[in-house]
Amino acid sequence: MMTPLARKILAGSLLATAAFNSMIAGTLLSIGQTFSLPVVAAAVVLALPAVIAATWMLRRPGPKPVGLVAGVAIIAALQANALGSMAFLGAWNPGDVGPVFLLIAFLVLPNIAVAVIATVMALRAFGRSALGHIVIGAGIALVMDTASGLAAAAASTVIDIGSNLQYASQNTQLEQAVTHVQSCAIRYAEQNPERGYPARIEDMGPGGSTCLDEAWLGKARKMNVRYVAEPRSESGAIPSFAVYGHTSVIDGADLGASADTSGTTDVSSREGGDSLALPSWPERSLLRVVWLRNCALLATHSGRSSALPERLEPLLRIGAPGQFALLLGCQNTSDITLPKEPDTFIYEGHRITYRPERDESGDVEHFAIVARPVTYGVTAINSYLVRDTGTVHVTHSDRAATTSDPEVPPCRQADSVKAAPWRCADLARPRLDLTVTLLHPSEVGRDERFTIYARDARDTSRAPDTALWIAFACQVDSAHVAYLTAPPVSHRLEHLCSLTHWDPAKPYPVLLYVRDTLGAVAWRIDTIVVRATP
Repeated sequence: MMTPLARKILAGSLLATAAFNSMIAGTLLSIGQTFSLPVVAAAVVLALPAVIAATWMLRRPGPKPVGLVAGVAIIAALQANALGSMAFLGAWNPGDVGPVFLLIAFLVLPNIAVAVIATVMALRAFGRSALGHIVIGAGIALVMDTASGLAAAAASTVIDIGSNLQYASQNTQLEQAVTHVQSCAIRYAEQNPERGYPARIEDMGPGGSTCLDEAWLGKARKMNVRYVAEPRSESGAIPSFAVYGHTSVIDGADLGASADTSGTTDVSSREGGDSLALPSWPERSLLRVVWLRNCALLATHSGRSSALPERLEPLLRIGAPGQFALLLGCQNTSDITLPKEPDTFIYEGHRITYRPERDESGDVEHFAIVARPVTYGVTAINSYLVRDTGTVHVTHSDRAATTSDPEVPPCRQADSVKAAPWRCADLARPRLDLTVTLLHPSEVGRDERFTIYARDARDTSRAPDTALWIAFACQVDSAHVAYLTAPPVSHRLEHLCSLTHWDPAKPYPVLLYVRDTLGAVAWRIDTIVVRATP
C-alpha cells in the first residue's frame, strides 16, 4: 500500500512536469506562427491525462489509479522529451552548448525521473496487479494526446483557410480601389489634355469629372487610398501621379497597393515601418504575352514545319521550366486553363487572345497576341499588343492597343545574363527634387569592397532630412528605378558594395534612391572607375 504522503508527492511531481511539458509544447507549436487558440488547446490537452490521473490517485489509493498514473507519466515523458528535442533543434543554434544543459536539466531528466519513480512505486506497492493498469494508463494517455493533436491540426487548418480567404478578399478590394482611382485619373487627362492629370482625388468625384461616385469614394476611404499628383509643369499641365492604398489583414499584417501613370498596379505586403508600397514590376500579363510570342517562334524553329502555330493551346505546352525559361524567353504554361472562347484565356485581370493571320495559301504568315482588361478600371488598365516581329505596344485607354500606340521597351540589368530581356512598362511616378547627395570613392580596385553614403546635398557633413526614405543599390542601371524593382527603403545612410566578379573594364554603377512620405521619388546613378589591380 502506498502512503498518503507518497501519493501526494507523486501527484505533485506529475502535475509539475505536466505543466512544464505543456509550456514546451506551446512553445514548439508557436514557432513560426502567431499565438492562436489551437496552440493553446493542444498544449493544455497534453496535460489533461496527467491532471485526471493525479486527481483520481489522490482520491483513491488502490492499484488502478496508481498504475494509471505511472502509465500516463511514461507517455508524457516520451512525448515531452520528443517535443522538447524538436523545439531545441528548430529554435537553438546546435553549436551553443548552454541550451543543451537546460534541456536536459529541466525537461529530459525530470520527465524520466517522474516516469521511473511512478512505475517503481506502483510495482513495489501493488506488485503485478499494477502492471496491467500501467499499460492501460499509457494507452489512455496516448489516445488522448493523439486526439488532441489531430483536433488542434484540424482547427489550425480551418483558421488558415479563413485567413487565406480574408487575405484574398482584402487583396482584391484594395487592388480594385487603387486601380479604379488610377483609371479615373487617366480618363481625366484624356478629357483635359491641357490640364493633364487631376490635382486632387476630389477632382474625379461628384463635384469634378464624376468618374468616382460616392460608392467608389467610400471604398477608397476604407482602403486608405491616397492620390498624389506631381506639381504642374511650365505648360500648366500635371505630368504624372501615383495612387497608394493600404489595409490591415489577418494577424495584423498590412497590404500595400500602388499605381501610377504607367497603368500598372502592384499589391504586396508592406515592409516594416514603410508607409507606402510602390509599383515594383511590370504586369505579369505583359510578361505572359511576351512569353507566348517567344513560344510561338520557338515552336516554328523547333518543329518540322516552318509555319507559325495555328492555335493557342499548343503554345501553352512549349517551353522550359526555371532557368532555361529565362534563356529561351518561353516558359511552360500548361497549368493555364482555357475557357470556352477559342484561343483565349484569362490571366491576372486580362483576357489574352492569340490571333493568327493567314496568307493566300491558308498558312499562318503572322500572328498577334492581344491582352485587354477583363473589366477596365477594375481588374486592369493597360491593353497590350505583341506581334511576331517582337514589338509590344501599350495603351492606357479603354480600347485595344494598336501598332500606332507607344512601344514597351525591353529592360536590361547592368549585370544581366538574360538572352531575352523582360519587356517592361515605364513606371512614371511623381518626381522629387533631389536634396540628397551620394558620396563614394572616385575609383576602386578590382574585387574591392567599399561603402557609399547619403548626405545632405547642401552640407555633406550633415545627414539628409529624416522625413526622407533612403535606398541604395550596387550594379544597377536606370531600369531598376524606371521600370523594375525599386530597392527597399529605410533610414540607413550607408551601404556596402562589393566588386567580386565584376569586369574591371566596365565602370561600376551605384544608385541612390530617395522617396518622401507622399510617394514622390528621385534617384541618382553614378559610375565608379575600376582599377585593373586590387
